Amino acid sequence: MLEMRKVRIITTLLFTVLTITVFGQDLTRQEYIEKYKDLAIKNMREYRIPASITLAQALLESRNGNSELAKKSNNHFGIKCHSSWRGARTYHDDDKRSECFRVYEDVYDSYADHSDFLQRSRYENCFKQDITDYKSWAHELKKAGYATNPKYPKLLIKIIEDNKLYVYDQIALGEDVEEPALADNSKKSERGSNNRGNDNSGFEDVNLSPKPAVSKTINEIEYLTAKGGETPGEIAHTMEMGRWQIKMYNDVDRGYEFEKGAKVYLQPKKYKGTQKFYTAKKGDSMWEISQRFGIKDGALRRKNRMDKGEQPEPGQKMYLQSKKPKPVSEKFKLFK
Repeated sequence: MLEMRKVRIITTLLFTVLTITVFGQDLTRQEYIEKYKDLAIKNMREYRIPASITLAQALLESRNGNSELAKKSNNHFGIKCHSSWRGARTYHDDDKRSECFRVYEDVYDSYADHSDFLQRSRYENCFKQDITDYKSWAHELKKAGYATNPKYPKLLIKIIEDNKLYVYDQIALGEDVEEPALADNSKKSERGSNNRGNDNSGFEDVNLSPKPAVSKTINEIEYLTAKGGETPGEIAHTMEMGRWQIKMYNDVDRGYEFEKGAKVYLQPKKYKGTQKFYTAKKGDSMWEISQRFGIKDGALRRKNRMDKGEQPEPGQKMYLQSKKPKPVSEKFKLFK
């Protein structure tokens, strides 16, 4: 009996040591802020989303980066799959049992997807608020349906004010302000180093090679011109972006090779074009039209009432701003 008890104790100790070795200690709130504040500032400058809001949402949704979803799936914002998601998936209980959540290759991709996710039309009122008005942003996020918790705005605001995250908004805007003093600095360097190597974030790898020239389309989307043969991963490395970003912004697969002279978008395409119509030519595909006019593939299909896989016919009038009217025959169905 005594021997069995000893075996159990030894087994428990070994399991504990193994768990700590593999997963590391949990991050504190201050450690999380220190680790990802620069990424939030970068995204604010690119996407016009307050760094304070990004950090507060990440802290709340991921439990300071310690939730199972954050650790195993690199999902720091609790973003669910939705019908448009084409990446890896995992399932967790949330508002309902076994809901589908997005899985990312690294934390960088999670932050990039969060910024892109908020570009949806349902969040457009957020961007009508002053970029330093984190309180209005928090309330607009709740109104748009980001979270079901009625206290969501208060929770975000409290996190921002308790940790002075609004200072990072000022830093992103180029103001000369002093960063908030972080608590537990003595522990941060010791514990942060144990965790930094486990998240595959790639922040340590700085690409010093010269970057290609970046241009802007008429509808204000940044892009570069492919030299020919580059894959999303190669372009992402050169531009210090996530491979996932290049794949999603250009609606291509991992192994796709861009042709010489092709536009490679470095930002999300828009939901509508700058001109009303385009007449499809022989050989045009939906993807080519989407790339040519900087319109999201799904938005282009919805505007033209076309199913996935359906391609335009030569001479077909393509709607780039408004939605194609229903055929007259469909309208009269209501009266039959």
